[in-house]
Amino acid sequence: MSQEPRVQYSIHLESPKSHYITVDLFIPEAPADRFELKLPTWLPGAYKLNEFSANIEQFKASNGRQETVSWHKTDKLTWQVNANTGQPVRIQYKVYAFQLADDASYLSDDFAIINPGTICLAVIPLMESPCSLAVILPDHWKDIATGLPLADGENRRYRATDYHHLMDCPMLIGNLYLHRFIAGGIPHEVAIQGKGNLDFDQFLADLEKITACEIDMMQHIPYDRYVYLFLITDRDAGLEHCNSTLIFEHHFNFKPRKKYAEMISIFSHELYHAWNVKALRPQELVHPNYFTETYTDLLWVSEGFTNYYHYQFLLRPGVINLKEYIEAVTYQVTRYRRFPGFEYQSTAEASFDAWIKYYRQHENTPNSTISYYLKGSMIAFFLDLDILEATNGRHRLDDVMRELYQEHYVRKFDGFTYDDVVRTAEKYTGRKMDDFFRKFVYGTTDMPFESYFQKVGLELKAQDPDDDKMKKGNLGVRVTMREHRPHVSIVRRNSPAQDAGIQPNDEIVAMNGLRVFSDEGFTGRLEHMKPGDTVEIMLARQHEVKTVTAVLGEPVPVKYTAKPIKNSGDDQRRLFTMWTGGNIDDLREVPCPDA
Repeated sequence: MSQEPRVQYSIHLESPKSHYITVDLFIPEAPADRFELKLPTWLPGAYKLNEFSANIEQFKASNGRQETVSWHKTDKLTWQVNANTGQPVRIQYKVYAFQLADDASYLSDDFAIINPGTICLAVIPLMESPCSLAVILPDHWKDIATGLPLADGENRRYRATDYHHLMDCPMLIGNLYLHRFIAGGIPHEVAIQGKGNLDFDQFLADLEKITACEIDMMQHIPYDRYVYLFLITDRDAGLEHCNSTLIFEHHFNFKPRKKYAEMISIFSHELYHAWNVKALRPQELVHPNYFTETYTDLLWVSEGFTNYYHYQFLLRPGVINLKEYIEAVTYQVTRYRRFPGFEYQSTAEASFDAWIKYYRQHENTPNSTISYYLKGSMIAFFLDLDILEATNGRHRLDDVMRELYQEHYVRKFDGFTYDDVVRTAEKYTGRKMDDFFRKFVYGTTDMPFESYFQKVGLELKAQDPDDDKMKKGNLGVRVTMREHRPHVSIVRRNSPAQDAGIQPNDEIVAMNGLRVFSDEGFTGRLEHMKPGDTVEIMLARQHEVKTVTAVLGEPVPVKYTAKPIKNSGDDQRRLFTMWTGGNIDDLREVPCPDA
């Protein structure tokens, strides 16, 4: 780093059993007689407000002569310090760190996760200045994995170009399993904490293939080093960063085969964010304000298109086979149509309202919202096929992503707009795309999945209730176990259950005069009933017991499948090959491994 850091952080982790981190913040020259320190309310990629500052205590300030400097809080995340301009100032405080999440910090005797934006106060006048971070470890730990570069010649002291860089580089600390490889001429590192039923050799080999595939597709690398931070624990999560990702996965979510494919797709997804989100950004996110919400209605591109590609980047290098890929895409249709939220919220609205809806889900969320991840991925799917079809395979969505990336990151870091996406899509389809984007981005009509699957010679079909001996009646509820008793978790909008007055959180006590003991017992009885049948349900609600009557409706499709159309045409077969790289005839024969 050419400049000396104007802000120097040291974090002390010597007492991990206490879950307290001691932070020492040294400013060699105070920027003003009065300046502010603030802690962010959200981290890059996690569009939800937090109360990180609630974990700070024992705050104190002193000058170069170790004399107390006066300070006071002006709001919940701001400390105002009174010092002499140009004189050294030292700030010390403790942070309670015991939240195991991808956008939090956690310290235990086993390992630590440090998200600097959750513990390191920003010196507001110096946020654009170089800073450093030293880490003092307990004696029994040896490893720190992070995307931050080490300061020249210093061990466990890292440098950042500015505060924004610092807060975008999490750390995984402890005694880690480390693996290094080269892809695209760039060093990559995998740091793993925890144990599970993971085949390490297979996983690492697949991860190297995925990494090489993404680099090959984008034809440019926005980082000079990349770190996968992988915590095997009791939950799953993932968050992208400028040259790293922090991913959580359950101990035993690596088998059978379907679970493994879904797990490794998270790595594919988060890596692609190095291009699409961290480098290529919506214009509003080029200079985000981390102390309040920063709104954009383009997360359907940033997250949704990434969602589409994370399966493509498994298929192209052979991490999954053709049948597994088609099943993964088809499952997105099942998820999309399972609940009616897509009828009430557009993808653009879902993006803009991520702060208050996507990250704050409740019992009515499936009825009123659509995931910008989910619908965005299907928009990408449609657009990919449209470009392939229009150009006879000379171009595809890859070209749109590369051009947007080159124009709005490599050549000028100005962020892309909705108009940029439309204009670039029109360039490669050779036709006006206003109606396409208006309908699917700003509209709430259903998406024509059937016709797009047909383009590639596949018949998309809802699970046919007539395949069973009896068409099953639909009540329109999801029931889960809580406190060892079956409770209603979701009531589908405009369903027989809603008409009967059934509510989320109702406990199911009995049905048709017989006691109900489990969620499976409840749904199992419904499977033997047909549309038009009347069901009497005894409920417990807020300690009061009541009985309601519902008339079962027509079944709602719960699963979609896609199979090759018999005697599909040459154009369909050719487009299938352009899209997947495979032969549709092979799809009939390819087994989908379960082990």
